[in-house]
Amino acid sequence: MSPDPADTHASSSFFGPHSRPDLMDGSAVEGATPITVLGPARIGWRRHLLLLVAVVGCLGIFLLARWLANQPHIPAEWRHGTHGQVELASSSLPQLAPFLGAELKGIKMPSGALSAPTSLTTSESARWIADDQRRNAQLQARLQAAYALETGQVTLVFSEGRDITLATQSRGYLGLGAMFWLLSTFATILYLVGWIVPLVQPQFRNALYGLMAHAQAAQLLLAAMGSVNGLALPPSLTLADPLIRILLDLITGAAVVHAATIHPRRLPGGSAIAVSVWLLVVGYALVFTQPGAQGSWWVAQGILLGEGALTIGLLHWSYKISPHPFALVMRRFGDVTLITLTLLTLAVAMLPLLPQEVQPAAAAGPVIWGCFSPPSFC
Repeated sequence: MSPDPADTHASSSFFGPHSRPDLMDGSAVEGATPITVLGPARIGWRRHLLLLVAVVGCLGIFLLARWLANQPHIPAEWRHGTHGQVELASSSLPQLAPFLGAELKGIKMPSGALSAPTSLTTSESARWIADDQRRNAQLQARLQAAYALETGQVTLVFSEGRDITLATQSRGYLGLGAMFWLLSTFATILYLVGWIVPLVQPQFRNALYGLMAHAQAAQLLLAAMGSVNGLALPPSLTLADPLIRILLDLITGAAVVHAATIHPRRLPGGSAIAVSVWLLVVGYALVFTQPGAQGSWWVAQGILLGEGALTIGLLHWSYKISPHPFALVMRRFGDVTLITLTLLTLAVAMLPLLPQEVQPAAAAGPVIWGCFSPPSFC
């Protein structure tokens, strides 16, 4: 009997409903799962879903930009001076012309108190401050500045006892800066990739990749908001930013460990290892979201480093059981990532010991890590 032409076409088409082993993803290795390729009928609704999530993602970026553009703002650019102080770099307001280059001592609150002058710019996230006392002080300074901006009038106190009271303005879309749009674009692309991969090949390991991609996309969005030049972000975002960033890092690390237990081959006891790591992340979230919790940064970094070391160990174990080039390549990639994260952790911990004039430059390390961390390229 001659084969049905429709069947012949389906079996030769890329979207034909068949499964095949793929040497590159480890399906030919014992214990691996073959790739399931979707037929036209099954891929159709996925195209519609992808179109929907793309529209939702673009709309979300627009709403976020609109929210930030409507926030109260003093139209001025700030910079770090040679000794780490905050200085007025430029402003479109003629009232601030006499204060160009002057050191900002702080913002006078309605109560008459002066806010702390350190780290009033938003580029350095409190996520990357190791000391609890210093991190809380920075959060309080930014919250005071944010609340002062919400009153509609801000009194800036400069060096030599000079001060000036200014009315706030809406930031506007142009005030968001080029870096906001660039990072938002990267975040949107990564968000879409995180949907495309599991939709084209609906497998559990691809769902884990999608989770990692979405976590990194959220990190890029937070970095985009932090890149907006100004005295403070909105209070709600200021409070939530450090914890959200830490949880996103821990979720990414747990997903990487989980993926290493099932790819390129399923490891004995891999399910128990994955569940243990996820429970550790949930436990951290339950404990360190409570007010007054101490040592959250060190515990988070310890978990992240542990997740990295565990991933390398699992890949080494997988390669020892059944040699596969993917395990070897990813293990070497993991070595570089773990070393980088270890050096970054030490650099952040030692940051207060550095001279004040080099601290702003050293603080760029976490920003680079957030934008170009390895899960973004997996």
